[in-house]
Amino acid sequence: MKIFQVLDGKAHWLAPYKSLDELYVEVGQEGGKVERQRRYPETDIFAEAPEEVQEGWIYLGDGKFRSDAPERAKAELAETDTELRHMYEESLFREWLERKLAGPAPAATAGAAAALAGGPGADAETEKIRALAEKKRALEEKLAELETGTGAG
Repeated sequence: MKIFQVLDGKAHWLAPYKSLDELYVEVGQEGGKVERQRRYPETDIFAEAPEEVQEGWIYLGDGKFRSDAPERAKAELAETDTELRHMYEESLFREWLERKLAGPAPAATAGAAAALAGGPGADAETEKIRALAEKKRALEEKLAELETGTGAG
């Protein structure tokens, strides 16, 4: 078993103790009875956890924890969506500005067709968008697995 400090409902840090009893120190004896004092304030929560628990896992109470993998996957997916949206909006603005500055748009060139097809004429931005879209698809699959309990967390 591990001992974790619980903060904001999550396993915050792995304490250097083997049991919850080690949170107390002997401060003296009175009348043959050993007096013990807690090393940390009573408001600090510590819990025993199975070996597989890691920092950041959600504390459910009664020494039970669950992986925070679904929350991490959702956050990463939201971040990827935001980055894709910003790139799309910047691309639309850049295209609009180029049209305004250049006048009528010329016919599509072989380079533009190659870029759309992912050929040697593809620019770095197109590749980045393609990579982000693939990352988003993979994250959506992982999140679906985590939420149905078929994926490893």
